[in-house]
Amino acid sequence: MTYEDTHKLIQKYSKTYVPGECRSREYESKIRTQKNLNERLDLADTLFNELEFESKPSLYLNPSQKKHVKELILIFDDFTELCKQRKKDEVIILSLIFYVKKQEDNSIQIQKYRPTQKYGLTHTIFEIVLCNIIKNYLKEVYVIPRQPKDKNHNILLKG
Repeated sequence: MTYEDTHKLIQKYSKTYVPGECRSREYESKIRTQKNLNERLDLADTLFNELEFESKPSLYLNPSQKKHVKELILIFDDFTELCKQRKKDEVIILSLIFYVKKQEDNSIQIQKYRPTQKYGLTHTIFEIVLCNIIKNYLKEVYVIPRQPKDKNHNILLKG
């Protein structure tokens, strides 16, 4: 066997996926996360319908608000960032829905709606999720201190 033959064999079998072979762990985890994400987006659609039609005080979200909730689900693909306790996905998605809705109308009370009682969303869990959303947004925003124009800070630096 010559050097060229061994080089061709190494090139042929160095691929990460060969047809007929089992998939790699990375590929399987990628498929699993995509499946979980699609399930969460479908769950959000069912919760939208449940809040709009089945809840006694109905909660209507316009299409831009629904899109905003789905974008938040895409941003926080790992829900343990939002709530360290092992809560169901329904609770966290409901809290995202109420977060988006409270931006428009702050007088909404969470405990009045049936799905919040059904899935166990409390005001404390909503506050925890809200604080974690804000904490994540603050990580991405850079705060630049402003220099006052009327003060001379060089005097303070010399001392």
